[in-house]
Amino acid sequence: MRASLLALLLTLGCRTQTPRAAAVAYRFRCDPPQARIIIDEEDRGPCVVWQDRWMGLGPGVHRLRVERDPWLPQEQELRPNGRRNTITVTLRREPD
Repeated sequence: MRASLLALLLTLGCRTQTPRAAAVAYRFRCDPPQARIIIDEEDRGPCVVWQDRWMGLGPGVHRLRVERDPWLPQEQELRPNGRRNTITVTLRREPD
């Protein structure tokens, strides 16, 4: 009897939990490789560090900025899709 009651309580407890939004992971390929990765205004270091490592981000839309002097910066939104993603960015040189 106790085992049945415990099983019922565990089942009910599982049904009342709110599902958590899935986090997502990114890695980056940049030209030039020393360009800085900035996510939500936080500098995460040079792109070359994230070529072979996954950067985990929480749920929600994130703002990506890739920059390095004397190249023009690029910005885009990162929208989690529940899968690992590789982002490729090629910066253009600033005009003389």
